[in-house]
Amino acid sequence: MSKERNGIRIKDRWAKRKIGGKRYQVEVFDRHKGAYKAKRFDTRQQCKDWAEHQRARFLLGQDRAGRVPLSLVGEALLEDLSRMGRCPEYIIGVKKTIEQAMEFGITDLNSDALKQKVRKWLMSLRDIHKNRGRNNTRPITSRTRNKKLTEFKRVINFALENDYLHVDPLRGLKPETDPSRHKLKPIFRLDELRRLVSDEARAAHPYWLRFCLLIYTGCRAGEAFNMRWEWIDWEGMVMAVRQHGSYRLKQHSERLVPLQDELAMILRDHGGPAYRSLRGPILNESDHAQTRNNGCNGYNFKRFLTVNGLDVDGRSPHSCRHTWISLMLATGLNIYQVMQGSGHKVLSTVQGYAHAMPRNAVKGWPAGEIYLRRQVSEVRGAHDLRILPSIGEVG
Repeated sequence: MSKERNGIRIKDRWAKRKIGGKRYQVEVFDRHKGAYKAKRFDTRQQCKDWAEHQRARFLLGQDRAGRVPLSLVGEALLEDLSRMGRCPEYIIGVKKTIEQAMEFGITDLNSDALKQKVRKWLMSLRDIHKNRGRNNTRPITSRTRNKKLTEFKRVINFALENDYLHVDPLRGLKPETDPSRHKLKPIFRLDELRRLVSDEARAAHPYWLRFCLLIYTGCRAGEAFNMRWEWIDWEGMVMAVRQHGSYRLKQHSERLVPLQDELAMILRDHGGPAYRSLRGPILNESDHAQTRNNGCNGYNFKRFLTVNGLDVDGRSPHSCRHTWISLMLATGLNIYQVMQGSGHKVLSTVQGYAHAMPRNAVKGWPAGEIYLRRQVSEVRGAHDLRILPSIGEVG
């Protein structure tokens, strides 16, 4: 074995009678990691060339020697997510993704073959479902694979932020294109909406109030179900969308949405005579706990449609957001006003939500107003999203 020079040493394997394979093994010391990275070649010159190149990568921070265990980084990430107050469902999903990757054999985040391993792992995942009492497996959808890839990249980003890695080993690995994402989600017709917000629907299923919050505000399900009484400005007729407790808004975009007259009447009836002085969540504790589970929320939404004589037809709680945006555009609001109420940052995203809706269906509606429980003649005045107060002015 030759002496170490500038963190490089070359061993002659054949000198110790290890005949077979490449003769020379070169080792380069990474002072940041305190470990050596080794490789074998046939000649000393090949060893020197590779060692100089590898040492330069170490000095520039483009590579690291030694292993970066997925279990160690994953454990640190889960602790960090808990400390940040992320929702338990998200933490459980990330933990399950880490466990599935380790079961497949992905243990070292610094491996040169990590990208290929992750790609094979994603294609090997199976969805277990019951069929006639037997467990059958089928490949997961591309949307689920993209979700798994996003969660695994969360681990990689955490390793980069905390100096476990200096380069992204998954750079260039992009999510799959899901054709179903480009299809417009089915929305509700006006006759269906009038039936679903009627008093008959209120008596048919307890999901009625939740549906009204979704369809009159255009908020995401989590945003609508975490609404609180103190966020309502009864004088200015606006509602604040805020983060509270463990719930975090998408893109952390706190904003104001107009309080529709019909929703105001519904909330006054729900809150009782002291509705102005109420504090806490608008939904009661049982409803609030029930909506924390996305599966339970989707089941109750579908049940609410079926008991009122409507087909689900591929619609979900998020279809209410599509419907609200389409209604606002049909009543005459421009797309930038709608973006202010919906919280979107990108124009093309809102355009993807918009569905063609005949203007005759909303003829006579003031811009920004929804008339489902009243006649158009009962006009209070149109909301103008351009003059909404700032988020700090609502208590």
